[in-house]
Amino acid sequence: GCVAQTTNTSAPWPANSSCIYEDALFEAEVRRIVAEHPLPQPLFLFWAPHIVHGPAQLPEAAFEALDFISVAEGAGSRGRQNYLGRVRDIDAAFGRRVAQLKERGMYNDTVIVMSADNGGPLGSANNWPLKGGKHSNWQGGVRVNAFVSGGAVPPSVRGTTYNELVTVWDWYATCLLY
Repeated sequence: GCVAQTTNTSAPWPANSSCIYEDALFEAEVRRIVAEHPLPQPLFLFWAPHIVHGPAQLPEAAFEALDFISVAEGAGSRGRQNYLGRVRDIDAAFGRRVAQLKERGMYNDTVIVMSADNGGPLGSANNWPLKGGKHSNWQGGVRVNAFVSGGAVPPSVRGTTYNELVTVWDWYATCLLY
């Protein structure tokens, strides 16, 4: 959400221009850390964006870029437009940081682990083919997508899929192998 206060709670973005989004602040700090990191020293970086969680605010341009959703889906589509705008916004932020890793020559030694913490909220996200969503015990609430990427991922496993049970605490041991 926005770090500054706003009086407009009906819009998916703050009404004042002094707003600084916390995920923009986090991205700026990640950018700074990567830019200033001494090479070839290893780097562990944990980045957990908040934008897909409440208070469901996003930059106005990110919301308006998806106006076609409200046209195609009609009434009730603002929630979906808002949610997808937030996902699109953070996806672009990760893309910029991957590009930065490549520019600094760090990408080939990088392992990126991305995992959701729960399914998307019902009504604005689509967890199909799983039943349920956030705040439910159905698979759509607790079974989530995850992936491993980066130049350090062995070529023999790139592009493969693993459909077995994996939990968050499995990542620690997995990352120790690198």
